[in-house]
Amino acid sequence: MADSHVATRAIPLSRWLTTLSPVITFVAVLAVWQLVAVTIRPGWLPPLNDIFSQMWSHVADGSFVAAGVSTLGTLVIGLLITMAIAAVLALLLGLSDLIDEALTTILGGLMAVPTVALIPIFIFIWGLSETSVVVSVVSFALLPLTLQWATALREVPDPLAEMSRSFGANRFQLAWTIYLPSVAPLLLTGLRVAIVQAIKGVISAEVIIGTIGIGKLLIVESSTFDIAGVWAVIVLIIIASLISYAVLMWLETRASRWAD
Repeated sequence: MADSHVATRAIPLSRWLTTLSPVITFVAVLAVWQLVAVTIRPGWLPPLNDIFSQMWSHVADGSFVAAGVSTLGTLVIGLLITMAIAAVLALLLGLSDLIDEALTTILGGLMAVPTVALIPIFIFIWGLSETSVVVSVVSFALLPLTLQWATALREVPDPLAEMSRSFGANRFQLAWTIYLPSVAPLLLTGLRVAIVQAIKGVISAEVIIGTIGIGKLLIVESSTFDIAGVWAVIVLIIIASLISYAVLMWLETRASRWAD
């Protein structure tokens, strides 16, 4: 009886550890960072207090907010274009075996191409403009999103849909109760991966162009050899990325429960 009581109490503890493990890991990394920075003192790793001071400076003077709004606008435009193109391509791949056989292997092979190498070509075509950054976002995010969404469309349970039809379900009821719950988790997984790639694309392009958004802020800090300032911008980018990632993970979990 006592063993059963202990096992019952151990379940909440394991859940707490699972929930807090990312926070514990993050704190441990910060502790190691600070220890190395104040003892070994490598030139490329400033103390955390210097980085936090620079972070507050960027937030307080509005420079990061202004750069972030510019970058976010470009990112959203690029993602919307990516989602529109990926939806069409995924429909073609998911609903046609012939097109799937013809293109999936090629698209998968193109995933190995270092997309950052294409940015100079985009700059050559569209110049040092926001258009080049938008195209870079699309080039980074399109292939993983397309392949993931095509996989999602293949997961629709046809027998369950046929059974629902036999009970008189209309198209709206099929879409809401069968198709959407079945594909929603995979659709959100694809979107999560695409957003990560899109963030890489927008920052890479802005750094190469050097006159737009957060990329410009990084170039300015680098040109003055302010390593704490560079790290401050990078940490702010990481925080923003983690927040968006966590939100999508939460939505993905909710979608999985809906599917179940």
